[in-house]
Amino acid sequence: MKNTFYTLALPFAVFAAPLNAHPVEEAAEVAIEEAEAAIEAADAAAEGVSDGTRPPFLNNSEGARSPFLNNYAFIKQADYPVAAWQAEETGRVSYSVEVSAEGKPLSCKITDGVDLTILAAATCPLVMERAEFRPATDEDGENVAATYEGSYNWRKREAEMPQMSVTFQYLHDELGVSKDCKFLKMENIPEKMRRDIERDKARGKLCPGPAGKQGVPYRDENGVPIAKLVTVDFNVTLADPEAASPE
Repeated sequence: MKNTFYTLALPFAVFAAPLNAHPVEEAAEVAIEEAEAAIEAADAAAEGVSDGTRPPFLNNSEGARSPFLNNYAFIKQADYPVAAWQAEETGRVSYSVEVSAEGKPLSCKITDGVDLTILAAATCPLVMERAEFRPATDEDGENVAATYEGSYNWRKREAEMPQMSVTFQYLHDELGVSKDCKFLKMENIPEKMRRDIERDKARGKLCPGPAGKQGVPYRDENGVPIAKLVTVDFNVTLADPEAASPE
């Protein structure tokens, strides 16, 4: 579906908004969390600079946006407990983990966010099951058992692609220039997307040609440049997947 947007090379960038995993507001929140985590990691590392020791740290790197966001590599949005979702329970849960000299989590306890009863109960089991640690080291550089302090901010998120239907039309003239763009149908599109479309139309932004190749015309069977009236239908439908048939 995402490729459809880019193949058409729509000038209205708002059409790409529902496809992003992280909208602008969410990206800002993640950036803040990344900065906070970086500061915490730097502080923890600084504690051992004088004698060469190093505290334990998370080593889950797959899917993390940075080395400081490994919490978000092993706790997934799909892990959000249904009961917490229904109860509108959301927030940060902090935890403490005893990490062995081999980097294995030995025990986990909640240190903050205990009032978030459902989320607090879900956090430590995920840490114990999935978290991977680089063990702490002593002044001789030897691996030792130590305590890791971490947290995870449980935030409710939903998929961003809405069910919608959009039809627009434009003239791609014999010089290969798209013009006279008009939207014939905009059903169930997000209000912000509608406003952005209207803003772009008011600014006189052109519609795209195929793959965005402005200056490349259509041609007839003899190779003569010709104009075409282009109509684009874009439909997003949501449906339950078909049940797997028994073998």
